[in-house]
Amino acid sequence: MARERAFTLVELLVTLAVAAVLAVTVIPSFSDLVRDQRLIALSNRFNASLQLARAEAIKGGWEVVICKRNRTLRCDASAGWHQGWMIFRDNNRDRHCEDGDGDGTCDGDSGEIVRASGAVTGGLAIDAGAGNTATRIVYEPTGFADGYPGTFTFCDARGIAHARGLVLSMTGRLRQADPSTDSLQCP
Repeated sequence: MARERAFTLVELLVTLAVAAVLAVTVIPSFSDLVRDQRLIALSNRFNASLQLARAEAIKGGWEVVICKRNRTLRCDASAGWHQGWMIFRDNNRDRHCEDGDGDGTCDGDSGEIVRASGAVTGGLAIDAGAGNTATRIVYEPTGFADGYPGTFTFCDARGIAHARGLVLSMTGRLRQADPSTDSLQCP
């Protein structure tokens, strides 16, 4: 007669206990990994927008502005960077754009909207500190962001300990912030 093989109740309980311990230790780490990746993605998205604005200014030979916006296609100094931003060619050099009719051009002048980015979701925040970068960045045809240096901090609910940052220089170049030397601040 063939003997059937199976797990005993003790073996099953030990296996479940090991699985529970692993789940308790791995799930928080995985959660932090997901949050870190979301911050990296936001930082990269903002970096790409700044690089695009700089490239447009150099390529086209005109001023290009990236500004905070609210739900509409309008520069809004009172909005937060987390509410979205837009990039536009500033042909009349007034550093403002409003596209009320949605045709992709700034109303009242011939400025053209290059790209508009929607609001940041999921409890992420962007802090630009004080100074000119708090509301907008202007790239000259040389690619310089003359008068607009600053540090952008990308945060989530975990605070400054997990923040990421980008530093914009007067020459328009970006670099990754070093938390030990650059001043990062979460809103």
